[in-house]
Amino acid sequence: MKLQNKSGPALLGERPPLVRHEGRALAGEIERGAVLFVDTRSRGALADGMVPGALNVPAGSSFVTWASWVVDPEGDDRPIVVLAKDEAEAKLLRDRLSYVGIDRVEGYVTDLEGLEKEPVPTVSPEELDEMEDPFVLDVRAKGEHEAGYIPGAIQLHGGRVMWHLDDLPGDKPIVIHCQTGARAAVVASALRAAGFGPVLELEGSYEGWAARKQRVPA
Repeated sequence: MKLQNKSGPALLGERPPLVRHEGRALAGEIERGAVLFVDTRSRGALADGMVPGALNVPAGSSFVTWASWVVDPEGDDRPIVVLAKDEAEAKLLRDRLSYVGIDRVEGYVTDLEGLEKEPVPTVSPEELDEMEDPFVLDVRAKGEHEAGYIPGAIQLHGGRVMWHLDDLPGDKPIVIHCQTGARAAVVASALRAAGFGPVLELEGSYEGWAARKQRVPA
């Protein structure tokens, strides 16, 4: 956004109508990496799994902020397809993304029928204690981390992770958390889409870990 603020945003003019896709036809394009699919469901709605390679950016009040963390408007020129309940919501999401320079939304799907899904990889606080040398990534703000943290966790704000991939290990599991899990789910989906793995989300995130520590003193 600094570059756009300096030079001025591009004029979009008349925008083409959005294309409604069917899941089965879209599946091949996602698998080939020809499109960027944004799953707008909340973290709690992902119990039935996620489409491999998709980004999870919930369509709530933080939608634009979190999208700007994981979508590079200059380094990735793939068309974007969003999950929306209808065309009106898809247009609204497209407009909101344009506020942060993400102008490539070309279509939408209204459900995930025909798209392969995989379980979201998670790890419980108990299982984390048993893991051998995991890389624990705390994507909260610095102040949140300083107020309480998992021993050994590396703090890197969620908005900076995708621009510091060289600082992440490629040879060990990454366990990612925030305060309650929503931000971690966004960043974790982006890391998986970027080829990192395994990327595990900490069940209950930091709050879940802290609650267990209160129940089970060291």
